[in-house]
Amino acid sequence: MGVLWKHAVDMLTYGVFRLCSGHLSRNVIEKQEEENEKAWEKRGEKGFFETQYNLTDLKYGTAGKLARKLFFNGREMTAAENACEVIAAYNVLLALGEKTGLPKLLAVFSGRGICLNGCFGTSPKALERFFVRKGYEVECLKGRQVMKERLRKLEEDHEAWILTAFNHHQDPFHMVHTMGITNGPEGEKLVHNDNGRCRKAKDLAEAVLDYQKGEGHAICVLGIRRGQMKEM
Repeated sequence: MGVLWKHAVDMLTYGVFRLCSGHLSRNVIEKQEEENEKAWEKRGEKGFFETQYNLTDLKYGTAGKLARKLFFNGREMTAAENACEVIAAYNVLLALGEKTGLPKLLAVFSGRGICLNGCFGTSPKALERFFVRKGYEVECLKGRQVMKERLRKLEEDHEAWILTAFNHHQDPFHMVHTMGITNGPEGEKLVHNDNGRCRKAKDLAEAVLDYQKGEGHAICVLGIRRGQMKEM
């Protein structure tokens, strides 16, 4: 597959997320936030969140019978299925010194950015807009821009990062995953919520390009740094 064709696939995928980006009704958002707050408080979570797969007690969006059959093998849709982008934002905010509960963020993205009522998770563009609205300075590398040289510059210029990638090459049937990346205590990069763990990498390029031991494929990478902060 040629470089231009690979870039076109990445941009098409990015565009589909943007096209499907929308919002839930206010009633659904408020109901899910109330239920999620109770479940989150019961969990007593502290620090970075790494285990999306066990987040079955929180909800993010709605899915009818057909959508559940098509996308989730008939299972009820929960945050364990579709909240990776919101978890990435949560972990990055924590690294940047902001403490906010995951239910609050799920409600924020339910109001702007949730894709296909949650069946496709959250648009990467919505993540970018969220951080910009809050006063952060954000840079986005997409498609063929995601290369070692530009990743090194993105690492130098920013404090935290968000990676959205295909799990296996550019195969949509293996789905897309989004992870927050932060600085570790010894200068390494920490890739959060990477298949139920925190993966360490020596630098941002390795964190991005070695996803799934090099079998993954980056669609876009956000670089985020503090600016003039605003309330959500």
